[in-house]
Amino acid sequence: MTSEPESGVDLSFDASGPAPAEDEAPEVEVPVTGVEADGPAPESAPLDVEALIEQLESVTSERDRVQDQLLRSVADFDNLRKRAQRDQAEAAKSAIGRFVDTLLPVLDACDAAQASGVDGVEPIVKALLGALEQQGLTAVGQVGEPFDPTWHEAVLVEPAAEGHEADTVTDVLRTGYRWEDRVLRAAMVKVAG
Repeated sequence: MTSEPESGVDLSFDASGPAPAEDEAPEVEVPVTGVEADGPAPESAPLDVEALIEQLESVTSERDRVQDQLLRSVADFDNLRKRAQRDQAEAAKSAIGRFVDTLLPVLDACDAAQASGVDGVEPIVKALLGALEQQGLTAVGQVGEPFDPTWHEAVLVEPAAEGHEADTVTDVLRTGYRWEDRVLRAAMVKVAG
């Protein structure tokens, strides 16, 4: 049945379908194996849902176990890396501390030279102490500071005189040194008691 509307457009229906364009490949039927084209569809093997659920749970638990092992391994590696960095930093600090400790007799010799009036020692002592202080060395033992057994070694105790409070350093017999917060050598001091 063909009818032409008033607008002049052909609305006829062609049952054969549109003709394929030259670029398009023709349709190909794909044979289905195991199924007869004219016969009834074969019954598929019954699915065991419980077995599938059990298998899924097994795979899931294995995945969780492997993931847990991976996370533990990553955490262990991270802890090992941090510990190695701490140990390395600690070893470097310790090595510098040991080196500074070997220089203490040189500082003592310079102090003795200054005390005996040798000229030209003061600039050397200042330069050496300046370099060591930049690396974390601090001199311990000043007259007038409170006595602290952590940093001072009291070798003499004298009665407190006027102007001196009890448990105060009145004289430094040998300068002490600390490295960071560790005592390399306690100061030998005289204390007002």
